[in-house]
Amino acid sequence: MDRALSKVLIVTLAFLARQGKVLGEKQITYPEVRSDLQKYQDVSKCYPDVGEWICLFRNYYEDPDFGGNANCLSFKRFGAYQNFTTNVVFTFGEHGKANTLRMFLVATQGTLSEPNDCCEFIYDENCGSTPKYSIYEQSCDF
Repeated sequence: MDRALSKVLIVTLAFLARQGKVLGEKQITYPEVRSDLQKYQDVSKCYPDVGEWICLFRNYYEDPDFGGNANCLSFKRFGAYQNFTTNVVFTFGEHGKANTLRMFLVATQGTLSEPNDCCEFIYDENCGSTPKYSIYEQSCDF
């Protein structure tokens, strides 16, 4: 995936999420229910989710479904989409390190060494900067 396209997608999603929070004190308008935004809600058309995705950090300590509190978490799609479903393989390390709103930031394996200040800023603005549990370590073997 093109690095610039991925950042535009993240910025757009973060902006839309933020707009849903601040569009009025009396009534919260969620972007996912706006009919004028429906054309943007098919994620498979927004970016190609090929390759391996690496979890950099998240705002919750433990995930009972995907690795508990393990670090070195990654996922990869296998096969084509059929009826809006696909197979995904999650991989996580054996060593743990690392509220109810669960968010995490991912990057493709090919962009791990590139700066992502913009993405981290958007994450901090929308998810909060504390708690923030680092999941990725350079020693992870992907």
